Amino acid sequence: MAQEKWELKKQSDGIVIHTADFKGSDFKVFKAVTTISASGLNEIVAIILDVPNFKNLFPDILDCKILKKTNDGVITHYICNKAPWPVDDRDGIFELKPEYRKAQNEVVVSDNCIEYAYPKKEGTVRMVKGEGFWKITALKNNMFEITYQFHGEPAGKIPSWLANSFVVDQPYQTLKNLKLIIASGKYKNAKVDFLQ
Repeated sequence: MAQEKWELKKQSDGIVIHTADFKGSDFKVFKAVTTISASGLNEIVAIILDVPNFKNLFPDILDCKILKKTNDGVITHYICNKAPWPVDDRDGIFELKPEYRKAQNEVVVSDNCIEYAYPKKEGTVRMVKGEGFWKITALKNNMFEITYQFHGEPAGKIPSWLANSFVVDQPYQTLKNLKLIIASGKYKNAKVDFLQ
């Protein structure tokens, strides 16, 4: 998802949001970056992979559930987002695929929309295109750089100005929520299989 020109859209609370044009799309790609203090990679990755608790991480989640989990840690899940009136809510099936890059001491979790046979909900528009990732890089003294990048095609009728305001507000609130979850200590002793 290489982009040529990132534009700074927001910088607050130690969170920096950039957006860029995405080839062939009216909707922008976002890149949100922050630095977080945590007990280790396990703690942060455990939060990002904890689908049943996505309502605490992402804003405007109406429903989320794991549909399938494989032995290599790939998680197929359903997610439904509330959209502001008069726009219909959006849902989709996504695949989280974690990879530990030992040499860089970082974890990359790809997050891609996939086609999957799952019942459609009335009054909800199914997203079929979306790609992104989380990158968690260990720095010094229990500090970690978090990059959250995503581009989605919301499908159906939605004004591009509304979708493009979402690409600033949603990642900003998500990283704020991530900081709050870490501060709560709930995942401090969490263990992720592939990091053992």
